[in-house]
Amino acid sequence: EVGKMLTLKILDLSNNKIRRLPRSLGAMTSRETILVGRNLLRTLPQEFALMKGLRHLTVRHNRLEFLPPAFGRLPLEEFLAADNQLDEIAEVQLTGGPSRFCRAFWRNVARCTAQLCTGYS
Repeated sequence: EVGKMLTLKILDLSNNKIRRLPRSLGAMTSRETILVGRNLLRTLPQEFALMKGLRHLTVRHNRLEFLPPAFGRLPLEEFLAADNQLDEIAEVQLTGGPSRFCRAFWRNVARCTAQLCTGYS
């Protein structure tokens, strides 16, 4: 199982028709890059918030409708999520501050709610 590869830095699962990612991915705290574009994902596991080393996440061309509430805890430098069904950010808990999160996220959603991304709308 991919979740047991604890020291792997880059995980590329793109173009595989994946519908669900394993919760065990959260145990991979040293993972820096995850590429899961062009799959059939509707959501990301809540356990993603445990990935303290994650800097780059690509989820383009999936069916994502929302993000887990703890998603804002990720120290993302790059988040690519075009061509999903994301309409807004709401109730996302931010640890790195809204400006860092929204710079990475803004181009991928129609609107940012809950006053998280003031100045980015």
